[in-house]
Amino acid sequence: MTLRKNKTTLGMLAAALVVMSAPSAFAEKKKPAGDSGVEKELRFKEGDERGNELKALKTELLVIRSEKRALEQLQKLHKKHQNTRMEPEILF
Repeated sequence: MTLRKNKTTLGMLAAALVVMSAPSAFAEKKKPAGDSGVEKELRFKEGDERGNELKALKTELLVIRSEKRALEQLQKLHKKHQNTRMEPEILF
């Protein structure tokens, strides 16, 4: 009986390993972080003063917009978790 139990356990373990490894086998290869279209568009070019200034301004606007979104999200989280253990962390 124990031999049968061990085979079943080993079979389940093997099946679990196959299932866990399957997504990595079929996963798409990710592009390196520097290949983002936005990052390419905002890279400075040597000798293009005016273009570089415009790109710097666009970058600042993107950062400001991201910060505003992050603050809005924090405000939503604060309302949701008000008077809980998470509130001090959110406020920090």
